[in-house]
Amino acid sequence: MRKKILSDIFRYSSGQFLAQFVGFFTAVFLRSFLGPVYMGIWSMLKVVIEYANMSNLGTISTVSYKWPILKGQSKDDEAENLKDIVFNFVTFTIFICSLGVLIYALIFRQTLSREVFIGLISISILLMAQRVYTYYLLLLRVNKDFTILSKSIIFDAIAHLSLVILIVSRFKLYGLFFVAVSMPILNILFIRRYVTF
Repeated sequence: MRKKILSDIFRYSSGQFLAQFVGFFTAVFLRSFLGPVYMGIWSMLKVVIEYANMSNLGTISTVSYKWPILKGQSKDDEAENLKDIVFNFVTFTIFICSLGVLIYALIFRQTLSREVFIGLISISILLMAQRVYTYYLLLLRVNKDFTILSKSIIFDAIAHLSLVILIVSRFKLYGLFFVAVSMPILNILFIRRYVTF
């Protein structure tokens, strides 16, 4: 048991360290390709993402601490029920946020710059995909599946850097919107190769 815990800690820590190392280069390339104006637009749009991510109202944390307790008590049905209820809630709330962003973009289209309008449309898709991916990561963590979790973190970092170099370098801000929407979807598909919740 102790050996497994140490092994999990090593895998997860190594994955995080490598992801942060690769992430540094991703951030440098991103800023280099976009420049100050486009980075400013992206930073403004990220504020919308951050506020929308608070719509789960802390329910995701419930799974973090309650799931292992229920599993430890062999209450598998209750654990599955909790997972489903929280997933439905967070999906519903983020769907409302996505819809709100989309409606706002369509109503105020004439007053928004082209970049901001396309960015808001992209965010409305990104929010849903990102929420599902985040929930998958949480489930990997509470199921103590640190091998797949580490692989997923490393895949995310390397794929993100690769797409930034290949796409953002050519298509600038619009390329970034594409990469931002694509990454959670690619990550979900990567995790589903190993496990399905």
